[in-house]
Amino acid sequence: SFSHNITNTLSGEMEDSDWTVAPNVKDIYSETDADFQGYVADASVRFWFLNRQYGGGSSLSIGVGAGFTYQHYEWEAGDGYQWSWTAYAGPIIGLAITYETDLYMPYVELVIKSKLGKMDITGTIGGSPYLWVKDEDDHKLTQKILKTDADGFAVKAGMQANYNFTKTWF
Repeated sequence: SFSHNITNTLSGEMEDSDWTVAPNVKDIYSETDADFQGYVADASVRFWFLNRQYGGGSSLSIGVGAGFTYQHYEWEAGDGYQWSWTAYAGPIIGLAITYETDLYMPYVELVIKSKLGKMDITGTIGGSPYLWVKDEDDHKLTQKILKTDADGFAVKAGMQANYNFTKTWF
């Protein structure tokens, strides 16, 4: 599967707080206009080890799967206002910050699929024993580029329901 925001950018307002001098005191607060875009790609294979058919076209299937998810998000913010005790305070004109994040997640999952009349319901639960994330924040006003390369584990769950109008349309 592949998903991407329909408009090339989604706009909104970003609120941001940062620390400059004391590590436990937020010193900077800003509100800026933000544009976001991103996409998610997911590929998986499944093996169905139970497939029961019942009367009236109902069925229950249980399987296992393995897959890989990749997520890419980027946004930029600017044109707003910043408040601070120790840094610049005032209007922000133009681009103030950009973000870019990539997530890589291999996973295994348990899948349950049920058909009840014209309704198909699929539920998944799984996990990733190892995933990694790369992130880059480019703070234009303070001329700082912050990069993160992190790893960990994750739990993944999903549910999907389809109503089948015909054999080919749902």
